[in-house]
Amino acid sequence: MSKSVKTILVGVLLVFLAFGFLGSRGIWQPDEGYYVATAVTMQEQNNWLVPKMGESIFLEKPPMMYWGIMAGFQFLGRTEFAARAFHGICYLATGVIVIFLGRRIFPGTEVGLWGGVMFMTMPIPFIAASYITPDMPLTLMTTLAMLAFWQSLQPQTRHADLWKVAMCAMLGLGFLCKGPAALIPTAGMFVYLMIHGRVRQYFFTRSAWICAATFLVTGLWWYGLISIRVPGAARYFFDNQIWGRLVSDKYERNPGLGGALIYFPTILLGCLPWSIGWFSRRKVWMNIKSPLDIWRWLDTDPAGSFLFCWIVVPLLVLSLASSKLPLYSLPLFPALAIGSAALWIRDNSVDGILRPDHLRRTVITIVIWSGIMLLIRLCLAFYPTPNDMRNLWAEIKPHLPSGLYEILTLDEPADGLVFYGAHEVENITLRPNPYPFFTMPETLPYELGEIQDDQHPYQIIAHNPKILSLIRNLLHQREIRFREVPLRFERTLLLCDRFQPSESEIPSE
Repeated sequence: MSKSVKTILVGVLLVFLAFGFLGSRGIWQPDEGYYVATAVTMQEQNNWLVPKMGESIFLEKPPMMYWGIMAGFQFLGRTEFAARAFHGICYLATGVIVIFLGRRIFPGTEVGLWGGVMFMTMPIPFIAASYITPDMPLTLMTTLAMLAFWQSLQPQTRHADLWKVAMCAMLGLGFLCKGPAALIPTAGMFVYLMIHGRVRQYFFTRSAWICAATFLVTGLWWYGLISIRVPGAARYFFDNQIWGRLVSDKYERNPGLGGALIYFPTILLGCLPWSIGWFSRRKVWMNIKSPLDIWRWLDTDPAGSFLFCWIVVPLLVLSLASSKLPLYSLPLFPALAIGSAALWIRDNSVDGILRPDHLRRTVITIVIWSGIMLLIRLCLAFYPTPNDMRNLWAEIKPHLPSGLYEILTLDEPADGLVFYGAHEVENITLRPNPYPFFTMPETLPYELGEIQDDQHPYQIIAHNPKILSLIRNLLHQREIRFREVPLRFERTLLLCDRFQPSESEIPSE
């Protein structure tokens, strides 16, 4: 097969994986609902700087993801596919960068090509591209930063300083994707420079100040602007993105060292089917019998030590941080894909050429595996889940009044309804310690007082019988009339109308 035919076939595969059935599923709570509702609000208000969800300022994440979603709406209309198109583009672009980087790390081999295919067919990147979070855009930026870092170190590279500036620009854009999380891979860069004795040579150059300025301009301008415009924003940024994620356990996301165990099944299962081959390659470790042997291997193998530092050092940082979620490890998967491809080609080739029988089996496996993943993405559109806001909207829309109204939920957000046309959706709470958003949710008693004062109707979604009973009692106490509409998943829609007087307000004849 010629190189051009291979490139075309790989390109078709990657495009199908990135965009196939991407809009088949509705918007799911919680994450997609939060982020899509914020993008819808920003677009409707023509506001590109201050993220808002309804009337509330929403500083949970920087604006890069919202800009990508808004761009999708602008060019493709307000559809589920448009909402996820930016993530599909980031997924595809990361796969292409993996191909390019693999060719630079292992020149003269097909590691790059197969590394890109492996990355795109790994379940975790595929899931991250299908679900709206900041992790996929972050992974694109950190992979570009690692490419620039590698290029800046090569002796044959011209304009190494420009690659350093590009690296800092990509880290800055990563900062606009997910804040300080973009800097975690730099720990691997620093360790790599230490291993090869190039720390002083790399940092103390004429371009150091330009690199620092590039990062500050690209990555921190938005944080500075919001900190000036929004009182309390700077303190929230520090607590939410630094102290709360690295030290404090207030966000309750697998704190403690035991929570780090979540990353091992994430990596093993998230790299299927390629992780199966990791355990059959014992000869990789045959000559390593002590830490000194590991150090010698790292010192004499630049490509191997680069991938090692890219994977192990950030993984150690993630394990020590107080906040841990599976997708936090997504920026490691490009390195895992390149490393897997290097091992696979070395063990299944003769003189650098893949054996035809093994190549044929691998291609069949890739086609079947890709088909399974795409089929699962399609089938999720028909999977009955209470998190699907498209289905919830179809249930409640016939019962909503014309004109202004407000939908209330109680400790079960339904912000994704805004995407489908709801006028205003607000989550209220009964919890003594709710999730610490920048704008804290109001309490149910306070909101019921607004129902009595406001001049527009309210709808309340109760998500279980216990909550329904509580809301009923409070509405009766406030003498607010309502009627109930049963929904799926034990939900109930309560239609409250301020202009329908309670029985005590009806004058006697």
